[in-house]
Amino acid sequence: MRAGVLWLGVMAMALVCSVAPAQAPERRSSGVPNLQQRLAALSPENPMDYFNLAEEIGYEMPMGVARELAQRLFALSAALDRRSASPEGLTHSVCIALAELATDADERRWLRSLAEAVREDGGRPSWRLRGEARQTDDTPEQFARAMGSFRGGDGATMRALMRRVDGEALLRDAGLDHESASGVMRDLQRLVPLMRPLGPGRDGRVVRSTRDGVQTVEIDPETGGNPGPGLTSSEFVDHLRAELVLLGAQPSTWSAQLMLDRGRVYRDLDPEALGAYFRIDVERSVWRLGGASPDWTGGSWVIP
Repeated sequence: MRAGVLWLGVMAMALVCSVAPAQAPERRSSGVPNLQQRLAALSPENPMDYFNLAEEIGYEMPMGVARELAQRLFALSAALDRRSASPEGLTHSVCIALAELATDADERRWLRSLAEAVREDGGRPSWRLRGEARQTDDTPEQFARAMGSFRGGDGATMRALMRRVDGEALLRDAGLDHESASGVMRDLQRLVPLMRPLGPGRDGRVVRSTRDGVQTVEIDPETGGNPGPGLTSSEFVDHLRAELVLLGAQPSTWSAQLMLDRGRVYRDLDPEALGAYFRIDVERSVWRLGGASPDWTGGSWVIP
């Protein structure tokens, strides 16, 4: 009897599995639903549609060819909006969105600078004094000051900051290249734990003591008057560069500028340069399905 019940159960399961659902759920090759149809429906007369689709692609598929598609759509939305009879000022938002997709610190900083330089009334540059931009987060300044205290022999502030702040990400966001940011953080992670708290009467350079009402000051025998960490000359320069970047310093001499950016190439703050920078022909603003691949990756951009 028991065997018969088990046999009936197995047959029932097989019958259920063999029945196909009335309507199988749509399978997608991407994280964005109906991507091919939405690309084909884009029209140069509606730049906001390009922007909205780019934003969704950048969030759902921020890698590889999908990331390149998002960059193209963002650049197209800005170019088409600037040409529109009634522009909505998309260039500012486009630059911020492209900066979020950027993986290079220089590219990210250029895009953010471009976002600050363009007004939201058509994407034309608007020049203003640097001090007019309000800094709402003082973490970069705190980190820079902590680096100075660290070099002076006091690692307590830096030790506390490193517990709650991703220092490498902070340095990269400020504009420091990836290699320099990693090197500075390796130095801090190696040396900060080795620094000892200073005792009473000590500032790391000298020792103050009072006997019979007479105060004496002598060089600290433990540090030899130099309480800071043992940085090499190149490490010292790297740390100064990191502080300057965190503080947004503007060098007053060419030699200081060269130390800060290592001869980095600067780009014009021109919104018209977005298309050329991302190698996008903004005249080709209409998507058509075709090519060897049957999905959205096989489409091409044509002139309307």
